[in-house]
Amino acid sequence: MDESPAERARAVKSSRRRPLAVLVAILCVLGGGCGAAYSTIVRMPGTSHVGALAPLTAEEMKVRDDLRRDLRHLAVDIGERNLTRKPEKLEEAEQWIARELAACGYDVKRHPYEVEGRTVANLSVIRKGTSDDLVIRFSLTPKQASVVPAVGRGEAHYRASHVHA
Repeated sequence: MDESPAERARAVKSSRRRPLAVLVAILCVLGGGCGAAYSTIVRMPGTSHVGALAPLTAEEMKVRDDLRRDLRHLAVDIGERNLTRKPEKLEEAEQWIARELAACGYDVKRHPYEVEGRTVANLSVIRKGTSDDLVIRFSLTPKQASVVPAVGRGEAHYRASHVHA
């Protein structure tokens, strides 16, 4: 049985729509998957703060000022520090942080090791007897400082071996 030209045209048109329908279905599935991934992986739980923040207490202002002073000293006064261009600044920063931690009453432990033929060190202190302990890790580049909850003990680490290429 021969098909009429109109029937052949409908068949061709239908065969062209099928891949388009499959593509639309795939995009819908991918879009749904992306939406599910966003809602379970990326989106932060809870609600964001809206409105003005409460004024800082006197204690919070002191902490803010102390942090600003310390970061300024590391970033501006000591400045760039790395093994390849400014190893003396790396050592200066290590010594300054050790002095600051000791002045706060911590027993500072130095953990030396070799990198590219030079001795560098991590510094650590342990804060005992608190229930809200934190692990504080410092690198010599301010962008890489982090505070991480600790389980069962508090430590402050100073990583002195960050290498800039």
